[in-house]
Amino acid sequence: MKDDTGIIFLDYRQPLAIWELLFGLLKAGTFEGKRVTVEGWYRRSPTPYIEIKTIECDGKVRRSWVPALNRFTAILILAGGVGWAAVEWLRQM
Repeated sequence: MKDDTGIIFLDYRQPLAIWELLFGLLKAGTFEGKRVTVEGWYRRSPTPYIEIKTIECDGKVRRSWVPALNRFTAILILAGGVGWAAVEWLRQM
C-alpha cells in the first residue's frame, strides 16, 4: 500500500496458510488502485510495517483472525495451567 509519505508494508496474516494463499490469489487484486482504511498495529523493525487487524474497502471490511486466535490460545493455555495446578494441589492434600 502507499500513502502520502511513501510505501507502507502491510502484514495481513491468517491462522491457516491456505487462507493466506486464497486471499492472495482471489481477493488481493480487488484493493489495487482503491482507497482503503487499515486498522492495526505499527511494528518497528529494520523495515517497519503494519500488522493488519482490519481492511475496509468499498464498504466491505476484511478481518485478520490472528489476534483473536492468539487471545483464545492464551486463555486456553492459562486455563490448562490453572487446572493442572488445581489438580496437583488437590492431590497433595
